[in-house]
Amino acid sequence: MSRARDRRQKHEDFIKERRKVDRRTSERHVLAIPMELTAGGDLYFHVSGDLSEGGAFFDRAIPHPVGTEVEVVFMLPGPDAVPIRCRGQVVNVPERGDGLGMGVQFLDLSDSDRDRIQSFTGEILASADE
Repeated sequence: MSRARDRRQKHEDFIKERRKVDRRTSERHVLAIPMELTAGGDLYFHVSGDLSEGGAFFDRAIPHPVGTEVEVVFMLPGPDAVPIRCRGQVVNVPERGDGLGMGVQFLDLSDSDRDRIQSFTGEILASADE
């Protein structure tokens, strides 16, 4: 198995394990999307490990404390080059050995941006099934 596949499989196994106690109402999609997070006036660049219309998880991020509010900006791949902007809040930091990772819940995502995320992730799932 290639390194990339091995990492992806480990991440998917990690996500499946987290889903057993998941409080989310929206499905997560393993998806690497570059995102900007602003917290306390500082700008951070992260890549999502998964994405849903409810938020994102950053598996390799140095986490902010739970409860930290952040501004989130990202663009979905494809022809629609309009940035998605919303407020978010750090809602979990995994208790694992390397100390990395954080989950950010989207707080005020517009209905149109929520629809864009649902449509995009739906297209990803459909193309994976082909």
